[in-house]
Amino acid sequence: MATFDEAARQACKVDGPGLTSWLDRLADESMAADFATWDDTRRTSWPGGPERTDDVACVLRRRADGKPAHLIVEVETEPRADGLARLGIYELLLAIEVRSVLAEGPPVYGAIIHLTGSRKGGPLILTRSVSNPGVLVKPIEVWLPDHSATDTLALIESAEIPWCILPWVVLMRGGGESAVIERWKRLVEREPDVEKRGACRGLALVLAELIPELVNWQRHLEGWEVRESQYLKSFEAKGEVKRARADLLEGLQIRLGTPASEPIRLAIEGTNDLHTIDRWFRAMLTVGSWSEFQELMKQQ
Repeated sequence: MATFDEAARQACKVDGPGLTSWLDRLADESMAADFATWDDTRRTSWPGGPERTDDVACVLRRRADGKPAHLIVEVETEPRADGLARLGIYELLLAIEVRSVLAEGPPVYGAIIHLTGSRKGGPLILTRSVSNPGVLVKPIEVWLPDHSATDTLALIESAEIPWCILPWVVLMRGGGESAVIERWKRLVEREPDVEKRGACRGLALVLAELIPELVNWQRHLEGWEVRESQYLKSFEAKGEVKRARADLLEGLQIRLGTPASEPIRLAIEGTNDLHTIDRWFRAMLTVGSWSEFQELMKQQ
């Protein structure tokens, strides 16, 4: 399941302001703060626990006074019985780190994006009695299958919610219908940045593996080029990138003996930066396994 978690975290990082504004829209009570910057420093989950490097954490600025707030976003491929408790631990540890425990300390918020499943249960309350409540863990929870893909696309079309939410539409109710996919493609093509369009396509194909209609997404996106049209520097440059990607995939298959996995193939085919492809070429010359190559791909 790590592949889907990683793809979802990439989807979160496409547009920090867009992600946080969307989450705030879905919150029971507004955070009243806007995205300022990412805060993905290496941390220990809890004393003696593993280091966490993949958290999507960000610093917000409160609208009232410009002071900081903090938001941790967790992604769950499948619902976890201990999901709220784990997020509560991360929130408490961050609260200690940023001195949120003080009276005037910055607030710490949490959010969970569920890729599968439907809403159930309620907030986690650690309490000794009804009259003496303890810690309340009540994050912003987004259960993607409970959201309508059609309604979400309409909101993106009207700019009520940001373009960066498009990858999540795949997992929403009705997200595998042909009409929805074609409408989704038209919205993707509105984005002038070819890198973002390519990333959106790649993320969609990975996340679509979680739904029964995967074949619909593969069929509709097969051969569909997220072209730059007038934004391309030239068709010659585009051809050069295509050739480089094809040569890289062929070279990797020869060196490692098996074809690239779907996530690696999509990452390579969704990359239009020749400098990145050149770096991967050099990595190819030294790796001994696909997992080793995938780790090198993540390095900047």
